[in-house]
Amino acid sequence: MAAAVSQVSNALVLERDPYKLVSISKTSSPIESDTRDWHRYVIVQGKNEIIGHVPGDLAAANAAVAALIAQLNGRRMVKPSRI
Repeated sequence: MAAAVSQVSNALVLERDPYKLVSISKTSSPIESDTRDWHRYVIVQGKNEIIGHVPGDLAAANAAVAALIAQLNGRRMVKPSRI
């Protein structure tokens, strides 16, 4: 019974504090010879902050960051134990 309550508790915490995109903006390439468009993004989860860079136009950058956020949030899901 305690394990079930703990899993419900963990699930509620995950729902309250998912990873989310705070900002995305065009920036210069981190590689001097690279002429592609690059975007800098900021993702937060609670007090945690992830800053990264991704190449491509704004639509491609948004898609890449959305996929990353989906993966990060997916990893946070509590899986029932097999005991």
